[in-house]
Amino acid sequence: MLENCITPDGLLASPLSKDNYRRIWSRDSMMAGITGIICRNERICNAHQNSILTLLRHQASDGQIPSNVAPGSNPVVSFGSLAGRVDATTWWIVGTCFAILNEENKIEYRTLFREGIEKALSVLDSWEMNHRGLIYTPPGGNWADEYLIQGYTLYDNCLRIWALRLAGQIYENPEWMEKAARISTLLKQNFYAGSQDPTQLYHPIAYKAASQNPTPWFWMCLNPQGYDTRWDMAGNALALLLNLHPEPEKLEEFVLQLSNDTAGNMAPAFHPVVNPGDADWLLLEKNHSYDFKNKPHHFHNGGAWPIMMGWLGLGFRQNNLPTIPASFHESVSKALQNENPPLSFHEYWSGDEGKPGGVSPLGFTAAGFLLLHESIHPSPNLANWFPS
Repeated sequence: MLENCITPDGLLASPLSKDNYRRIWSRDSMMAGITGIICRNERICNAHQNSILTLLRHQASDGQIPSNVAPGSNPVVSFGSLAGRVDATTWWIVGTCFAILNEENKIEYRTLFREGIEKALSVLDSWEMNHRGLIYTPPGGNWADEYLIQGYTLYDNCLRIWALRLAGQIYENPEWMEKAARISTLLKQNFYAGSQDPTQLYHPIAYKAASQNPTPWFWMCLNPQGYDTRWDMAGNALALLLNLHPEPEKLEEFVLQLSNDTAGNMAPAFHPVVNPGDADWLLLEKNHSYDFKNKPHHFHNGGAWPIMMGWLGLGFRQNNLPTIPASFHESVSKALQNENPPLSFHEYWSGDEGKPGGVSPLGFTAAGFLLLHESIHPSPNLANWFPS
């Protein structure tokens, strides 16, 4: 499936011509390319390099990487429609670092991409807004662009840590490594109940209120109005991969229960579900580009996404907790086999009925299954991609 997404310009989100999916999307192509590197697929690795170069050619003067590019003689470049996509830039840095580390001639690749990486890291500094350490994501500013996530998000700041750690390691830059360490401390102090250092708190009043109901997961986001303490699978997956989570065993217990409560023993990307009549329903209902997808238990609103299950499975493997990777691998395998036709690689599965939904075929989904396969059959050097 991923090989079907290969073009001379890089990896498409999908070979299907629908809703701009037949483009080089930064987050989609980077995740697919990184998966190819982890799984040691030469064709995907080569296409990944082309994705990086296509996106780099259209990097903005301030360092921002496009959300997507429709290549051709007159390329169409998008940095986001209603809001810029913060994770386009962070995923590009991470994906580029993977490509550098995967190359035998690392010196040549370090030189080729150095300026682009430096500019991309620089614009992330600007997106802190208040120069306190955490980047601020507008509504619609990351992969969950039709969901309620906004502000200082766990997901986007974890991606920045990963980008800084990898780039700091490759370019032997202690300043980047120190910044990654500072942001790691901020996340651990601000996004999990039990902070030991009140001087690190962004919003002490909101933190005190959120801590009244502690959770085994890192909270989704913080903004001036307070915390949204919902479960965010992608953010918590990255926190596990980066060895940030203080109690991964407790998180494992929660995810096992969550998957038991979800159709097909999968697990939703966000939880709990927002229903009509809930305080946030009106905000959710108004946020869509083509048509409304976030019905209860669907899409971001309680839908199960194999790509995010893949990252979470890999995160638990990194913490030597193999139960969830094995369970997810089995459940996603069954879901793919039960599609009509089999292996259609749908975007997500509904959390209440376990029915496939969204776009198909999608490279995202194929990458998620391959990451789960890697989480139960890991290569010896897997930990090298996730430096502490």
